[in-house]
Amino acid sequence: MSTLTVAVGLASQAVAVAAVSAALVRRLTARPGPDVPATPDGAAAAPASVRVDQPDAPAAGGAAPTTAPPLTPRRRLMTALPLVLGLLSLVPFAGTSLAAALRGLWSDLSFTTLQLCLLAWWGSPALRLAPGARLGLLGAVALAGAALYPTALGAGSLDLYRFGYQPWWLLAALAAAGLAAYRRAPLLAALLAVDMAAYALRLADSDNLWDYLLDVPLFLYALIALTLHLARRDRLQPADAGAATAQPGTE
Repeated sequence: MSTLTVAVGLASQAVAVAAVSAALVRRLTARPGPDVPATPDGAAAAPASVRVDQPDAPAAGGAAPTTAPPLTPRRRLMTALPLVLGLLSLVPFAGTSLAAALRGLWSDLSFTTLQLCLLAWWGSPALRLAPGARLGLLGAVALAGAALYPTALGAGSLDLYRFGYQPWWLLAALAAAGLAAYRRAPLLAALLAVDMAAYALRLADSDNLWDYLLDVPLFLYALIALTLHLARRDRLQPADAGAATAQPGTE
């Protein structure tokens, strides 16, 4: 275990703390407004005063084609406070730090999680996965985790985790997926490229490619996010059907 891998492991925990703090700060400082209709993906549409207009199809496919919001005092708070909390998680207290405790709890986070936490902390609409790319990533993480972790714990005779030590076929599949996603989802392709670069440089305390791609917290997050997405979609379908029935027919 080198000093670099330890530093990267602690930094990833600090970034995760900053990302969770940023989400809480945004929720607590959200300005109340009138009820607004929901968008097709289940999220509430922003009021006209704060909505960022987007074309029907993303310009580059992978990230929402929006401009960065102005650096207002509120946005400075939303950016600086999570950063301070993330840095404080590295400060030892009573013999250990919060980042070290989290690292001992669930080991190092994957570079996929690290990148998503960085994007969540910064919170810029210009660096946000489009809904289709986000659902695709969450679905891939959920499927991979559902297949990987049970076999790693001894379920069945095939251990998929060990294939991560000689991952030539997995690297080829990731490279093909990145090339396929580059035109329509460049941000997603960049995430995959950073994962593979980190594995090539052995920046984590592991020689297994799976540890660079996903981890248990990311797997659980993907399951919860997909479940909530399906629940929102099912809840919106009756309302959409009722609205369509209420509209007068055309000859």
